[in-house]
Amino acid sequence: MGIEDLVKQMQGQTSGGPSTDDVDPAHASKFAGPLGDMLGGGGFTDILGKLTGGGLGDTVKSWIGTGANLPISADSLTSILGTGFIGSLAAKVGLSHDQTSGVLAKVLPKVIDQLTPTGHAPATPAAAPSSSSVTDLIGKMFS
Repeated sequence: MGIEDLVKQMQGQTSGGPSTDDVDPAHASKFAGPLGDMLGGGGFTDILGKLTGGGLGDTVKSWIGTGANLPISADSLTSILGTGFIGSLAAKVGLSHDQTSGVLAKVLPKVIDQLTPTGHAPATPAAAPSSSSVTDLIGKMFS
């Protein structure tokens, strides 16, 4: 399944795609570049490692796997990724700290789910998606 198929699923053009109805597109679209930078290359592996190491291994596995995605709270993301990380992201997207962690809690599971269509995380940072492919996916998800 290619990136175009993933985008079509995210937009609901084919069956089985997760809904993005609960995410404000105006807010989510601001995350395309910064989230692409965050998840591109080794960042993907780093974020998954931090979340898993922070006690959210089952949650992360649900995003990577082929079943339903477990939710994550904005508070959990802030606690694990740190207020500095969320604050930096907030500055890049032009939202408040709370808005940023809230949108990230809704968008991140969907993005990781779509970036792991086979149900497996990349084995190495080099095998992870590029920043541009993540940015393109997010941009198309919420355009």
